[in-house]
Amino acid sequence: GASGGSGSGDGGGGASGGDGSGGEGGDGGRVHERRLAALVEVVLCAGTMRSPQLLMLSGIGPREVLDQHKVPVVIEAPAVGQNMVNHLHVPIKVRYLGGMRQLCKKLAKLGGGSGGGGAECIEGNGGSVLAHLSSSRRTKSGTASGTGASGTTASGIGGPNTDADLHWIYLPQNQPPGLEEDEGMLLLSQTSGVATRGNVTLRSANARDDPVLHANYLKGVDGTYDVSVIMEGLERFQDVISASPHLEIIQPAPDADLAYYVRRFAGTYNHHVGTCRMGDASDAQSVVDRQLRVVGAHALRVADASVIPEIPNANTAAIAMMVGFHGADIIMATPPVTACATR
Repeated sequence: GASGGSGSGDGGGGASGGDGSGGEGGDGGRVHERRLAALVEVVLCAGTMRSPQLLMLSGIGPREVLDQHKVPVVIEAPAVGQNMVNHLHVPIKVRYLGGMRQLCKKLAKLGGGSGGGGAECIEGNGGSVLAHLSSSRRTKSGTASGTGASGTTASGIGGPNTDADLHWIYLPQNQPPGLEEDEGMLLLSQTSGVATRGNVTLRSANARDDPVLHANYLKGVDGTYDVSVIMEGLERFQDVISASPHLEIIQPAPDADLAYYVRRFAGTYNHHVGTCRMGDASDAQSVVDRQLRVVGAHALRVADASVIPEIPNANTAAIAMMVGFHGADIIMATPPVTACATR
């Protein structure tokens, strides 16, 4: 198959072409080329940004992108680099009043304790806003550690795949700006699933150049829906905090335009997934099949967070690890295939 890279002998390169034969690599700034040949198959694990870039540099991707950068088309795969999604969150900054500071100090000292221990500590100080948030809705997770304490509750806002999560965080080493030590915490309204989708594409035909990310956060009709879901989460927090004698909101202001506030202060986690989407081989939106094999290619798989088709309602680290475990099990159970002839 055609190898990726600029073809200039500068060490830039991709995975292999459609036969999974290997790749090209360089060493620092030295101008030379090394060709690696796989005897069995190639497993690409470069992440949500780099895996689609390397596939495109290897001639596997949308034809218009490959043509633009003069990369020979080996497999036309329009879905490569598409479907990028990430969790969004917007903070409410809160100041402690009264006994809340002591409660959160107790939570923070539960280093090595279980989530259950944190829940007991909360309940033992009944009437607090944390107890209310952790018990009044379907609690999905709660943790306490030496660095702080946090918990997440399902709000029931939005649809089944686009709920807003209400997330409280106490981090003594990361206080909201303008507050004294141990004086405040952040409450986050965040989306379980994001309606907007972005994409990753090539900057050039040189693997040393970073790919281009079009995140598209909060844009278009889908972005308007994401804003509305996060706003409802913020409003839930405001209702709860206004009823608590222990907390006061310092941001946003009571008369703030919440739609503007969401767009101004929205942030993300590094939870990007989806750019080499896994699905049925017959689905035009799939880059890899359920065995992690690149559709249309031979002896080439992708095994990282890029294959996750929909963003999970959780940190993506554990899911990415399970993709690796799953991929290893599949490979071990599959009879070996020959990637290429000996050169």
